[in-house]
Amino acid sequence: MPKQVIVCYMPVLHRGYLQFFDAFPEATEVYIIDRNDLSSKTVDYLRKDVRQLEPQDMVRILTGLNRFDSVSVLGRNSVDQDHKIFMPAEDISYEIAELYQFANVTYHNTFLRWDRRSLEDLNARHENETTTNNPEDVAFINQAISIAQQSTDIWRRVGAVLIDSNKKVINLAANTGESTLYSPWIEGDPRNAFNRGVGIEMSVFTHAEAVLIANAAKHGISLDGTRIYVTDFPCPACAKLIAHSGISHVYYKDGYAVLDGKRILDDYSVTLTKVTVTEPTDPHPEVWVPYVKN
Repeated sequence: MPKQVIVCYMPVLHRGYLQFFDAFPEATEVYIIDRNDLSSKTVDYLRKDVRQLEPQDMVRILTGLNRFDSVSVLGRNSVDQDHKIFMPAEDISYEIAELYQFANVTYHNTFLRWDRRSLEDLNARHENETTTNNPEDVAFINQAISIAQQSTDIWRRVGAVLIDSNKKVINLAANTGESTLYSPWIEGDPRNAFNRGVGIEMSVFTHAEAVLIANAAKHGISLDGTRIYVTDFPCPACAKLIAHSGISHVYYKDGYAVLDGKRILDDYSVTLTKVTVTEPTDPHPEVWVPYVKN
């Protein structure tokens, strides 16, 4: 019988990891993934988590639990091809398994953190969701992508387009800095002090969906039966606004890490459609992310 080992990215120790370990009691060795082995794209999405420990620190902590024969940092020759490998079902695991060419991997669905791959899987399982590449829907999403470029939020530029029952544009907006577009550049944004998915309301930006719904209310425009096209799936706060506004259909391009909004929209029978679109190559990517990635 092949040796059973656990390989995982483990920046902190919490109950989710213990449950993951409990699922594989026959695994006698643990290998901790070093962030230096991850691609720059993945590291950029993880780098805002200030809680993380160095892999060597986590090795010492797990060793102190006295539940494994061996705990070490993953290296090129740590795992043999005949080993039975258990990994969390998350984007980091898939990346490392491909990099190290693991041959015998079992992925386990234990929640450890929000990650992009699990988000996409949840999107696909949503009962009211469909996917489309209809030219009309793609055209409206492209308008949302275009208006998003006007946002002054360097971390997340979001655009939204509101469409009436006659397929006419009611209004469009980007997430907007308050009280002026330049306030975030002058004062900074307190939202940056929070981890991914936390403190969403602690921002100087008004979300694009909220701008559109508030503007419609100001001008007495009914949103019953209307559609909204957004570059990013609505956050929970915007989902609540959409649910009560009368908007009946949400089209979006990208998922989002906080999924409470999906349940809210589902409860209010708002239809969800993911639009498949190929974005043109940006000739000036430095305008979108004008900071140095670590």
